[in-house]
Amino acid sequence: MKNISKSDETNVRQFPVDGARAQRVCRMTEKQAAKVRDMSTDELASQTFVCAEEFAYLTGRTLKSVQHLMDRNQIPVHREGMPGSKRPKRFIMMQEYLDALRHCRAIITADERYHIDRLMRDKSTYRRSSNKARPINRIRQENL
Repeated sequence: MKNISKSDETNVRQFPVDGARAQRVCRMTEKQAAKVRDMSTDELASQTFVCAEEFAYLTGRTLKSVQHLMDRNQIPVHREGMPGSKRPKRFIMMQEYLDALRHCRAIITADERYHIDRLMRDKSTYRRSSNKARPINRIRQENL
């Protein structure tokens, strides 16, 4: 058996990236997939800022399409760097994106639907109410 040195232990991920998903679905190389932070998928989806590789991994989109969305400003992006720099470091604002998608579900993937449904279930302030229920409640209160 081979002895594992301390340097090898530090490179082991606690939450390994699904390589098949990263390569087949997201069309990422191993180097690009290594940029995904070492945390569970749910915890990664709850982060404020995610990089393009993490966003592609979470949503099930290709990395190229995510970068295209970022370039066209179709998703909320935070840019870090000196003003006027040609290539500032860019992060997708995940929570703002999911908030926007709650109201418009036109072109979302199954993974995005999963995270949006989780957010809607977890939010204590989110309530579904129909217009039919409101008048009934008023009538009941007036009769009492």
